[in-house]
Amino acid sequence: MAGFREIIGQEKIVEHFRNAIRYDKISHAYILNGEQGMGKKMIAEAFAMTVQCENGADEPCMSCHSCKQAMSGNNPDIRWVKHEKPATISVEDIRMQVNNDIVIKPYEYKRKIYIIDEAEKMTAASQNALLKTIEEPPGYAVILLLTSNKEMLLQTILSRCVVMDLAPVRADKIEEYLNAAVMIEPRAVFYYFMSYIKQDYYNRKFFKTSPTSEELYATAIQYGLTETDIQSFHSMIGMPRP
Repeated sequence: MAGFREIIGQEKIVEHFRNAIRYDKISHAYILNGEQGMGKKMIAEAFAMTVQCENGADEPCMSCHSCKQAMSGNNPDIRWVKHEKPATISVEDIRMQVNNDIVIKPYEYKRKIYIIDEAEKMTAASQNALLKTIEEPPGYAVILLLTSNKEMLLQTILSRCVVMDLAPVRADKIEEYLNAAVMIEPRAVFYYFMSYIKQDYYNRKFFKTSPTSEELYATAIQYGLTETDIQSFHSMIGMPRP
């Protein structure tokens, strides 16, 4: 799990969240809109972890009890809404995991944060059920809707949330960041990320640079790349393995 510093190419959104945290102007509901793999989950995680961080800064410390809980997926006041049906977020999912839970005060920290990924999968009934909560939320609650298509959400929900559209990140900017990162701390996953970029982007554009995707992957193996690293990476960016 990353902090705001590790987020590439979404400076306006990061600065908006940092200012909201810094000046205690956090909205009750946000929509992060962008294509799959653009970093919606990473931003939501960084925001949630920073809000709950015991140090009270605009960047998570990564070492307090709250941050450690968040990084292990066990922070009781950061709630990811789950749904059994892969194509649908049902009204029961919203009622049980959001509406019925949000009335209970935070278990340990000052806020309760609800993150609904793939929010475009909510049915009309689900959205109407959520709307009632968004209209009159408890002061401690924050709801984040992550979606690849905000047009699938009701206008009444859009009008009651802060809507932020993620910007496409240029591949060369990501590569520049990773080159700097490996100079500071050579890590297997960084080399794997660079290999993935070159295979997914440069090869499609018929543009070759050295080292090649294959050479970078071999370097990642040398630095101890594991299957867990690969699975975590693709889970984080929301993109399938090539």
